[in-house]
Amino acid sequence: MVLTPDLVKEKVDVIGDTLLPFKSELRYLKSYDDFMKWRTEKKVTSLEENDLLTYFFELSETYKPSTLWSVYSMLKTTLSSKHNVNLKNYERLTSFLKERARGFRSKRSNVFTNQQVDTFLKTAPDDIYLAMKVLLILGISGACRGNELINLKVSDIEKQGEILLVKLRGTENETSSDRTFFIREEYVNTIQKYINLRPSDIETNRLFIKYMNGKCFRQVMGKNKIAAIPKEIATYLKLPNPNQYSGHCFRRTSATLMASSGADIMAIKRTGGWKANRMAAGYIEEAMENNITATDSTNQHYTYPPQPSTSLEIDISRTTPKSPPYII
Repeated sequence: MVLTPDLVKEKVDVIGDTLLPFKSELRYLKSYDDFMKWRTEKKVTSLEENDLLTYFFELSETYKPSTLWSVYSMLKTTLSSKHNVNLKNYERLTSFLKERARGFRSKRSNVFTNQQVDTFLKTAPDDIYLAMKVLLILGISGACRGNELINLKVSDIEKQGEILLVKLRGTENETSSDRTFFIREEYVNTIQKYINLRPSDIETNRLFIKYMNGKCFRQVMGKNKIAAIPKEIATYLKLPNPNQYSGHCFRRTSATLMASSGADIMAIKRTGGWKANRMAAGYIEEAMENNITATDSTNQHYTYPPQPSTSLEIDISRTTPKSPPYII
């Protein structure tokens, strides 16, 4: 076979595409295609720093700094693999993005307090809210991402004496390690009740399936349904601005409750699978700032660290390097 220039380019493109993150490949390619389309429209023939600066300046008139950094990250990978262009060398570009991000704070999901979690689990009727209770328990206990809850299987939950061991597989990307966490015995019956209601002839092994009027149905919960659960819980609790409880609520609540109970960076990182210290440190700083003066909807004042007041306080005394902490 004769390797023509076109064939060589085709093979290089294929190899470059295999270097993209598997679960985000389409987003990376779309970002790259958008940039190449812009080049065509503007009749830009090079990939010099000034060209990238112009492109990101135009994007900055529409998109938030967090989105600009996301586009930058995806272009950095695709331009490197396809054109051997290293955006790290474009110092003026990174300076521009940093300047745009100065003072910007991305909008974050609201979080639940221990008392709010406790109230929902104790008062919400099971015939309507059982599946939501299970999502709440697992989501907070494991600091779960939305896709982790979607992919959670019945076989990933194992009874060990009076407690449950839950295994999270297939995390945010293929390089992430699996995680495990425990569910205390107070909440085992709630999870088991939901599992026992599964239709006997259901084919899927995914844990979360449609639940209505005390019955489970042969239909899996989609990502949009699961992402909307925190809002529904906030609505039941009559919390202000329920729309601000997004699909990231359970994960943020988990980290915030741990930080408020005095957990250190390593415990928070281990529970949530975070690799960077800055993520865990951010929750600790937030907890210290908020809990010193914060008052929840019940007018209960918090200090840092708060004194245990309900059965749902994080039990950091059971945290060891080999055993993740119990969250609720």
